[in-house]
Amino acid sequence: MRNWFIIFSEAFVDFSVGLIVLIYADIQSRPLSDLFSTLTIKASLVIFSLVFAKRLRDEADKKT
Repeated sequence: MRNWFIIFSEAFVDFSVGLIVLIYADIQSRPLSDLFSTLTIKASLVIFSLVFAKRLRDEADKKT
């Protein structure tokens, strides 16, 4: 079970990195006033997925 926690933790971190890249690309392509709602949602997803990845990693460390 520990391996699955680590795999999903890494997947959430990768997802967060992908969203950060999308946020950066959006900021470079359009003015911030047009992007406020989508940036808020994407930033919230990044924070949520990083927190969840941390919890999964902690759970995997407990299992060892």
